[in-house]
Amino acid sequence: MDDHFRRRHELGCSTWILVIESYSVNDLSPNARKHQTKNPLKRYFLNRFYESLEGVVTGFKPLTILDCGCGEGFLTQIIHRALPSARIVGTDLSENALESARKRCPGILFQVADVRQLPFDAGSFDLVVCSQVLEHVEETELAVAELCRVSAGYVLVTVPYEPWFWTMNLLSLNHLRNFGNAPGHINHWSMKSFRKFLTPHVEIASIRSSMPWIFTYGKSRPPQSR
Repeated sequence: MDDHFRRRHELGCSTWILVIESYSVNDLSPNARKHQTKNPLKRYFLNRFYESLEGVVTGFKPLTILDCGCGEGFLTQIIHRALPSARIVGTDLSENALESARKRCPGILFQVADVRQLPFDAGSFDLVVCSQVLEHVEETELAVAELCRVSAGYVLVTVPYEPWFWTMNLLSLNHLRNFGNAPGHINHWSMKSFRKFLTPHVEIASIRSSMPWIFTYGKSRPPQSR
């Protein structure tokens, strides 16, 4: 069985609640475990993150969207349900993750691609989403340049908010051998350092905390201005 979301309306706000029905073999990656967690505190932070994502993407009203580094399609599903008429493409390096994404989001195009060398023409998408990906990537400057190249409008990027991300891992007794640093995280940003890193590529409209992540979006800068 696939995962299902139900929306709860409270005081005019919508909250995404993940209902876990079962686990499949393909959904045992760290990313899938994160999105399918039953831990009440982690679920609270994830639901806040989902709500922020939904609010921003619906505000843009994009007709075409790239979810770059989509994994098993958890965020792709939220975007699709918020904007069912938009044309959405999801990319990831893992074909196994994309198999799960295709089951979760039938009818959406998913393909293997590297964020540092995307197989799309310049300006192919109104909105490019890259969530919790850059912390894993070498050559981050090249990756962000590619995100901006294929965007005709806005780029939305999220990364772990350090030192709070690894501090929360330590408090929840996760990744103790690495002092809270999640496996595969080779890049670490504070709010200030991420703004400095992103500004040459993106005209930042908003950068804020959606704990324990940095949540930012803005217009991609033309190549000649970088």
